[in-house]
Amino acid sequence: MPISARTYFGKIMLFGEYSVISQGRALSVPISKFHARLQFPGEEFNIEETRLNQQLKDYLLDLVRREETERRDHGIDLNRFALDLLRGLYLESDIPPGYGAGSSGALVAAVYESYACEPVPHKPFPSPRNMRKLMRRLGMLEAYFHGTSSGIDPLSCYLQKPLLIDPEQGNKPVEIPPLPFGESGGFFLVDTFLPRRTESLVSRFSEHYIQEHFRNMIHDSYIPLVDFCIDALLEAHPDEIARGIRQLSSMQMIYFREMIPPGFFDAWNHGLETGEFYLKLCGAGGGGFLLGFTENYDLARKSFHNNEDQFLPFPISG
Repeated sequence: MPISARTYFGKIMLFGEYSVISQGRALSVPISKFHARLQFPGEEFNIEETRLNQQLKDYLLDLVRREETERRDHGIDLNRFALDLLRGLYLESDIPPGYGAGSSGALVAAVYESYACEPVPHKPFPSPRNMRKLMRRLGMLEAYFHGTSSGIDPLSCYLQKPLLIDPEQGNKPVEIPPLPFGESGGFFLVDTFLPRRTESLVSRFSEHYIQEHFRNMIHDSYIPLVDFCIDALLEAHPDEIARGIRQLSSMQMIYFREMIPPGFFDAWNHGLETGEFYLKLCGAGGGGFLLGFTENYDLARKSFHNNEDQFLPFPISG
């Protein structure tokens, strides 16, 4: 069986960071600007291909170790995977690692589709039962990168569709209607140029979550606000989207301040004070991307010195 020839897009969790691990909903969307695919080298390895091949070998060794010591069955043909690695298999990817954009999720999706013994097809869209099975399997395969994994990121990369994560009703694909601003406004990404480690940030959140007042805030205020933003976007209510994101931005500045890179406090507060744009965490925070929303890209871009490498418009309809 040949390796998957599919290209796997990165993903962005548009709404739901931290609430999703508290049994709230989340909305994950593909980002076609970044992508990855499995490749074999040409006749001669170059240095970069050798390095990327070694990364996959390290990943394989961890899967083998877990199967032997923890008696885990990843459902992967490890022998065939190993043989392809000896032939130089590597993952060609421009998804920035440590950015919450799906670098490990895309790798896991590619490995799963190429080497799963009984893969759940990505088309047609999996049944609820197969979706749960797929998410568990992908979560196990991603554990190497994050210690533990819900499976949401590789699931998003594997299915390549906007995905509503709903612990109560089950996960399902959704259509995101276009915003009324055309190409002049909408969502954007801000590159902090700071990679981050998800595990430490999630651990910090878990420490806060033990405290009753913080836990009550999450369930009584934060999760309902995330739900409001998701529903406003899916139902195409731009005024409510802006209002919801403004409240979310303000709440994150208060309760998630330690997850915001200090160098972006001024821009974050400027957006809240002027209404020119609003910033929120994108994934765990601490670095990587920030997610923004504006009705006027040109106006918002000025707060980031018109830096085309830092300010990235992010169309999401589809």
